[in-house]
Amino acid sequence: MGHKDATPARGDSTTPNVMVIRRDATGFDLHTVIIEGMEPETWNKMKSLCSHFVGYCESQVKPINAHYGPEIMRHPIGAYELLVTEPPNDWIRALE
Repeated sequence: MGHKDATPARGDSTTPNVMVIRRDATGFDLHTVIIEGMEPETWNKMKSLCSHFVGYCESQVKPINAHYGPEIMRHPIGAYELLVTEPPNDWIRALE
């Protein structure tokens, strides 16, 4: 998530991996997205694999949420993209 060596999807030099932060009145959620097509069989396998990792990932993200959550909650309700930047540049921006 938001690491310095983030790269476009393997085999695709133009489609970036994106971390989306969705902020609402009660908090925020993190979503990873990549824009590409997927066959139904691959989709089902991916869905199964993702289910397997949800518990682990949630435990790893809790400290990040605790640290950065207050900053995210200072932004208006909406969707944001996590950026790979260095201070003083913004590290999130409104998703267009």
